[in-house]
Amino acid sequence: MKNYLLLFTLILTSLAYDIKGDVSSNIGVVSQYHFRGIQQTAGASTYAGIDYESGDFSIGTWGADVSDGLEIDIYGSYAFDINDKLSFSIGGTSYQYTGDFDSAYNEINLGASFSDFRL
Repeated sequence: MKNYLLLFTLILTSLAYDIKGDVSSNIGVVSQYHFRGIQQTAGASTYAGIDYESGDFSIGTWGADVSDGLEIDIYGSYAFDINDKLSFSIGGTSYQYTGDFDSAYNEINLGASFSDFRL
């Protein structure tokens, strides 16, 4: 599974060179993977991700090796300014799992900022 995750990230990174916008990617290994205080692996875990941003729009995917299969996260957002001090954002994240590790679930993310205050 770890080799497939690495191959997937390398393919997406090579395809991204033809897309106008900013592309970034990450890959790594951690000794243990914890998410929101819950242990996801008993030992080491590999992860990789790729993100694309163009103006106020962003989208990405991230995957990690968990105890039984893979966690694959897909996320995106759109941010917009009302004026120099007021801005809003809306986005979503979908957490998907292969194997029987966990159930899939989705989140909606809302954001607002006024001057230096962010919510």
